[in-house]
Amino acid sequence: MLYVDRGPGRPERWFLGDAAPDYGMRISEDMLRSVVFVCSRGRDGTYTEQGTAFGVSIADSPTPGYSQAYLVTARHVIDVCERTGDRRVHLRINTTDGRFRYVEVGENLWWKPNDAGVDIAFLALDYSPDLDLCPLDWEVLGTEDAFEHYSLGIGDPLAIVGLFTSVTGRQQNRPIVRSGNIAAMPDEPILEGDDEPPYLAYLVEMRSTGGLSGSPVLAVLGYARDAQGELVRTRQFLLIGLIRGHWPSPHASGPHHLADDFGQVQRGIATVTPVQYLTKMLMSEPVIAHRRQKAAEHAARQGKKSVLDSATLVPADAARAPGRKPERLAIDATFEDAARMLALTPRPEGGWPKDG
Repeated sequence: MLYVDRGPGRPERWFLGDAAPDYGMRISEDMLRSVVFVCSRGRDGTYTEQGTAFGVSIADSPTPGYSQAYLVTARHVIDVCERTGDRRVHLRINTTDGRFRYVEVGENLWWKPNDAGVDIAFLALDYSPDLDLCPLDWEVLGTEDAFEHYSLGIGDPLAIVGLFTSVTGRQQNRPIVRSGNIAAMPDEPILEGDDEPPYLAYLVEMRSTGGLSGSPVLAVLGYARDAQGELVRTRQFLLIGLIRGHWPSPHASGPHHLADDFGQVQRGIATVTPVQYLTKMLMSEPVIAHRRQKAAEHAARQGKKSVLDSATLVPADAARAPGRKPERLAIDATFEDAARMLALTPRPEGGWPKDG
């Protein structure tokens, strides 16, 4: 039989004969492999999971076969890590040998918008053969055209993949999947207080917890059909944004089975930063220039074994070596200046700008 697989996080795939092992899964293994846990490290060397990050891959450079991966999370998660413990960001990433490892992120590598109301941060990520990370394909990111094509709106179902702080996994990261639906569209800015900047966000009906901040939020677009027109369980997904936060109940605490990790009862409504902000950042001139620079460097070293770029990630074991500081490469000054200049504006009247 001829199968078509429109699974989450990857382009359409076709199979003749037996289908892929994850064909028909509600959430594929690749989707679970797209997320990592973001951690802080205390002065005693212990790690604390603070949130979730996910990978996104873009293949738009002139170099054939080259794609640039980015790690995306909520800005406030990075801010927490940078003011806690050793004031560095650490990633807990699965490895291909069935385990996980902590990796320290070098300094000044996170792209952050000047608009404090945009809760997004990301960095360019170099592949390492021992890390088990499967970034989402660029085609999964939602655009205005895609939202209009699928008539995305209030009531549409959602899937969220991310960290559950009570069960992180002993041998490997163990992300969970939560479901919900769109409760309100990002039609007007939300203002929570005089000292907080206004921000645009989806409201989604879902009980969020602290560890889900930065998690990818995907619209479930319904069941797909195989080449013969038969209904199958494979579904299509579209990234609409990432988890920003949630509203706790006015009551400080409640029954244990209703409370989150901080003892607060959830109202059941979470906020989601729209994906259009991420798309605009990734397709901004300074980020494109940096991506093409990375592609040129990749082309220049074709045929050489891929290694972990110490300018992007620093292995945690090297960071802990007695009397030794991990080597970090300096960021190009032009790149750093461009990153500081990256500014985002609120949603303009008439909608988000069209891609291209």
